Amino acid sequence: MYYFKVKWDSQANEPKPWHVDALVANEVIRPLLARCERDVELWRFHRRAAPGGDGHRFSFHFYSTPATAKTVFASLDSDQLLETLKASGVLERFDAEERDASARGNITDDTEGSWPAEIQKSWPYFIMGVSKMWLELVEQVVQSMGSKPSSSSLDELKEFYERVHAEVTQVWRFYGGHAFLHHLNAVFAYQQLLITPTFSATF
Repeated sequence: MYYFKVKWDSQANEPKPWHVDALVANEVIRPLLARCERDVELWRFHRRAAPGGDGHRFSFHFYSTPATAKTVFASLDSDQLLETLKASGVLERFDAEERDASARGNITDDTEGSWPAEIQKSWPYFIMGVSKMWLELVEQVVQSMGSKPSSSSLDELKEFYERVHAEVTQVWRFYGGHAFLHHLNAVFAYQQLLITPTFSATF
C-alpha cells in the first residue's frame, strides 16, 4: 500500500482538499496502472479526511508479486509531480506503508477482520471495480472540460482539479442513487439490509 498525506489544517476549519486525491489518482496512478496493471492482480483507493490521526490521507492499495511491488514503489518514489506537490506544500509526504515485499500475503489481508470469510475473499474485487469506475469518471470529466493545464503550471492544475472534483461530486449527488446504489441493490435482489451507525460520515 502506498499513501499520500495531503496538507490540511482541520483546526483552522479549512475545507477538505478532496481535489488533490483526484489529481494524484489521474495524473500519477492512472499512468502507472497503464504501464503495469497486467501485473497488479487487485487494486483500490481509500480516501479519508477527518480531524486527528492521519488527517487527510489518500491511499493506493494493490495486490501483486514482490517484484511488481518494488517496481510500483520505485515509480511512485521518483515521480516528479509528487515531488512538486510536496515541495509546494500540497502534500506533506508520500511513501509506502510497508516495503517488506518478502511475503505476498493474501487478498483478505486488506479487509475487515470482523467480516465473514466469504466477504473478505470477495470484497477486494468489488472495491477494485468501484475504484476503477471512479478513476474513469474522473478522466471522463477531465476530457469533457477540454484543454488541461500542464503539470508544470501547478496552480492552474490544482484549480482545474478543484473543478473536476466539483463536477464528479455533482454526478454522484444526482445520479449516484440510481446508477450506483440502485443497481447494487438490484444485484442483491432488492433484499433488505441492516444499516448501523458504525462509521463517521466525515471520512
